[in-house]
Amino acid sequence: MSKVINFKNAELKNISDFLFKLKLTGRASRGRNKVLVEMEHKAETFYNDLQELKEEVYQKNNETGKSELKGDFTKEDVDKKANEIGQDMAGVNVEEFSDKIKALYQALDKYEEPFEGLDAVCYDRIMDLLEEIEL
Repeated sequence: MSKVINFKNAELKNISDFLFKLKLTGRASRGRNKVLVEMEHKAETFYNDLQELKEEVYQKNNETGKSELKGDFTKEDVDKKANEIGQDMAGVNVEEFSDKIKALYQALDKYEEPFEGLDAVCYDRIMDLLEEIEL
């Protein structure tokens, strides 16, 4: 099985924010930090893709100074394209530090503090993703 964690672009920020808040020590903390660095690179690519989309579909109105859609683009077109970019997968290769990722998984599995709301969703998602790579 591959040692690549496949996040959706749209979930990168929420999951990285969740991981950042966790109180971890030792190898688990180092594993988290390695993943966060890789996620940051993927998030930069995602935001660059969104910026390119914006430049493709919007233009500045010289009279009002406001941005407006170019030519035949509709708001629905833009929303659809942005959603597609958000659903694209951002693979984070953890092969080089899989021992630290295993420690992160074990720490998350035994984490004592309760999760609620978005944190609970992020916890569930990251655990599923870690289990998929068969630690």
